[in-house]
Amino acid sequence: MATDRAYHHGDLRAALIARALEVVETQGHEAVSLRAIAEELGVSRGAPYRHFPERDHLLAEVASVGFEWLDAFAQDESMRNADRAARVVGAAQQFLGFVRAHPQLFRLMYESGLFQRADAFPHLAAAQRGVYERIHALFAEALAGVPGLDGDGVKARVIAFWSTLFGYATISQAALLQPYMVGGLSADEIEVQIICTALGPELAAAMHGGRDHA
Repeated sequence: MATDRAYHHGDLRAALIARALEVVETQGHEAVSLRAIAEELGVSRGAPYRHFPERDHLLAEVASVGFEWLDAFAQDESMRNADRAARVVGAAQQFLGFVRAHPQLFRLMYESGLFQRADAFPHLAAAQRGVYERIHALFAEALAGVPGLDGDGVKARVIAFWSTLFGYATISQAALLQPYMVGGLSADEIEVQIICTALGPELAAAMHGGRDHA
């Protein structure tokens, strides 16, 4: 019979998140079950509910991990890259690389409905906003001094950047690019064009330099 004695206070919560992340990465978020994970961890079926009232609360924590990873990638670019425009290039490359490496986690983060319900999950809401604020700061620094571009202009550029990258990531994950569309283009050539378009004219010139950090 499963018991809870093997876990100290707080350990079970972390173990539940870690195991749920593994399930998401290998099988998709639809396969996550609080009861199944409890059995795998050797605790009672009711033990997970002391930490997560329902399954979506656990999934929200797993999604938060994904957003925290994205934020860490963007922060890494801002610390290791002296060129402001190249920092935005690197952040774009990191995002597309993340989607390729973690397709099921990407689905959980953006396609499970949790994103639209983030206000119900404070940690998830904070993680989402952290990514936005990091990217916004990178854009604001890179576009500083561009004539006629005010605060709202920067926000609009961030939205265009995000929409382009997210759209391409979604299309790629769904395998919607048909051979007749791609022709002789390599995946790298397509990605370069996507990022250049997402960056906008003032920053696209940094693309070639930014690729050194891919």
